[in-house]
Amino acid sequence: MIRHTFIVILRTLRKNKVFSLINIIGLAVGLAAGLLILQYVYFERSFDQFHTEKNQLFRVGYTDEARDAKSSVLPHTVAPQLESEVSQVKKSTRLWEQNGTLVIQGSIEQASFKQTFVYTDANFFSMFDFPMLFGERTEVLAGLKSVVITESVAQKFFGEVDQDILGNTVTLYHMFGPQQYQVTGIAEDFPANSHIDQEIFFSFDVIDNGPEYLRYWSAFTTYALLHQEASPQQVSSVVNTIMKNANPEDSGELTLEPIAQTYLHSEYGNSLGSTGNAQIIYIFSIIAVFLVVIAWINYLNLVTAQATERAKEVGIRKVVGSQRVQLISQFLLEALLFNVVSALLALTIFQLSLPAISDLLGKEIQTVHLFGEPLFWLAFILAIIVGSVVSGLYPAWVLSSYQPIAVLKGSFSNSRQGISLRKTLMVLQFVASVALVGGTYVVFQQLNFMRNRSLGLNIEETLIISSPAIVDDNSSGKMASLKTEISRFPFVKSVVFSGNVPGKSYNYNVQAALPGEDFNEAHSYSILEIDDQYITEYQIPLVAGRNYNDTLSQESERLLINETAVQLLGFGTSEDAIGKLIKVGNSEELREIIGVVTNYHHKSLKNAYEPIIFNYRPENGILSVKIDTDYASTPVAAVISSLKEEYLTLFPGNPFEYYFLDEQFDSLYQEDQRIGQVFAIFSGLAIFIAGLGLFGLTSFSVAQKTKEIGIRKVLGASVASLLRLLSRDFAQLMLLALAIGIPIVFWIMREWLDNYAFSIDYSITLFLVPSGLVFLIGMLIVSTQTVKAAQANPIESLRYE
Repeated sequence: MIRHTFIVILRTLRKNKVFSLINIIGLAVGLAAGLLILQYVYFERSFDQFHTEKNQLFRVGYTDEARDAKSSVLPHTVAPQLESEVSQVKKSTRLWEQNGTLVIQGSIEQASFKQTFVYTDANFFSMFDFPMLFGERTEVLAGLKSVVITESVAQKFFGEVDQDILGNTVTLYHMFGPQQYQVTGIAEDFPANSHIDQEIFFSFDVIDNGPEYLRYWSAFTTYALLHQEASPQQVSSVVNTIMKNANPEDSGELTLEPIAQTYLHSEYGNSLGSTGNAQIIYIFSIIAVFLVVIAWINYLNLVTAQATERAKEVGIRKVVGSQRVQLISQFLLEALLFNVVSALLALTIFQLSLPAISDLLGKEIQTVHLFGEPLFWLAFILAIIVGSVVSGLYPAWVLSSYQPIAVLKGSFSNSRQGISLRKTLMVLQFVASVALVGGTYVVFQQLNFMRNRSLGLNIEETLIISSPAIVDDNSSGKMASLKTEISRFPFVKSVVFSGNVPGKSYNYNVQAALPGEDFNEAHSYSILEIDDQYITEYQIPLVAGRNYNDTLSQESERLLINETAVQLLGFGTSEDAIGKLIKVGNSEELREIIGVVTNYHHKSLKNAYEPIIFNYRPENGILSVKIDTDYASTPVAAVISSLKEEYLTLFPGNPFEYYFLDEQFDSLYQEDQRIGQVFAIFSGLAIFIAGLGLFGLTSFSVAQKTKEIGIRKVLGASVASLLRLLSRDFAQLMLLALAIGIPIVFWIMREWLDNYAFSIDYSITLFLVPSGLVFLIGMLIVSTQTVKAAQANPIESLRYE
């Protein structure tokens, strides 16, 4: 019986090659796209799940509702206080991310590297499950002046990875001066799904024994490992009681954030590495469901459309004794075969496409493989079964219910219910397509807006050179000489010193307040150290007061602020702020505001304007080299070579690092661009799948009306009139899909743009363009088929009548 059923199914497939191919390709592409999205979602949700004590690991955050302040960085004194005073805390550790220059003297010649690194405690590798290649995890950072590196860094620094690297000396040039560290451990490269993604770990002793002012810096990411039976809520309560006793005037509270939530669901952002976006995960999950459902709808639509073609087969089988249950079994088995073949093809497409999607997203999503989860295979098999039942049960039930007498007499026709179902399903397909295309259009419009909106300053033709770390006692004089020598190049317009540059962060953050105000309730401000040319050369407009002047004394005691800082400090206007004194940081000295600059975008347009205080520090920092546009034709290689030669002449041994500022700003939107590209790919797949179904339905509809078309042509109907006749129903369904899809596009646009402080305006084109595109594609598919039928010779369709 089963063999006979399979023979019938294979005959049906051969007879309807086009429809069978459309079904298999549509299902396979839909399932493969769904799997790719599921792999990405699984990767994002897997962050920090590999730690064995993840349920006891917490990051400590700070919240002050009164000042609307949330932070994942704390003073470095908090961690040891937790461990010594809170019995439920088993261990704690701190991390402070910094940049510096490392000089290596190993088996290869001496080399220097500009690197990002962290200072951390001896507890770090015993709290987190990062495997060690060489060295004991509980001891590698226990000694003074020790450093642990990952295998990739070991390869970069020493040219090989082996135990002989242990004991080598690494010299770190940082804010504390040159410090020599001994390599005590080599860790495996951290997993791609770890929110802690650093590669170099220096022992914390230089911080504990460092300057007194470090005690007041809130710059250290703090983690706590609780005992198994400890309650996070109880620990938070105890911790805050201790903090209140130590500083009763502080209105903020410390909170414990589970390590598993740090990447995707954190309220505080991530001071180490990047963060995920839970909203993107939800949206992508919905897209995955859309694509799979669209594929199943295709199958259901095409099978029910073929009902009349299969009706005679059912009628004959019933006459010769087939029971209804046998017919239902046959059609369900047919649906299962389609789904299994499509699933196998989908797995192949998934495997082949995964590296490309991983590269596109800029994330190593293939390193955390979905196929290793038994639950996935259970869900995958269940999905095939459910898909087979859902896509096969209705046509099986309908086809098996045909009355053989009516069918064999030729009086059978498609039911209204079947036609209505197909129309409904087709509308749903294109609603999903409109939503996906609309979402893609919104993403790219927002990306284009951010890239082309005025930043409030001029970053064009600006080359950034990192400040040297390997210096001597005359570094200030050499920096002045470097500025002078670089300025003499004909292609250089000006050279500016600053502690940081637009597109990056600031120097640090401090609290500031007016005299007499409660400093514990003061807001936080970003500090940027600049010279007297920064405002002028970056063309940041002054709205009140004056700029710094290097010919005046005591400029370092004066301040510039931006308009957001004016509002936060409580001044009515920018002019009101000029000449006023404020307290900044822990210094008791009051400093005068001499100027107010307009708000400008120091970071990406995702961020709102931040309150900025500009400190005068002219003698050092990062170099912003403004290139003279009259020499724009000078080869970039020649410019870089000249600057590098001058730089290394004065600061030998330092790595020469540079970049163009406009490229740095463009890189701020890479994540948005990648998301947009992924949206575009899956939107294209949705249209492709829906278009396949529309192609199949149009072909079937035209085939059924071949004789009608022939008669109308004989009676004088034109190709244009036939095109209108045959495409009218499809056009109406497409328009209905647009009417339903446009509100969904509006919802997607609102949800997406809420992530941005500065976003595009709502416009009718945001709805018309994607809707028009989907409509045109759909009508092009319909028109191609109908025109082909309308141009056919009517003799061919009527010769046997």
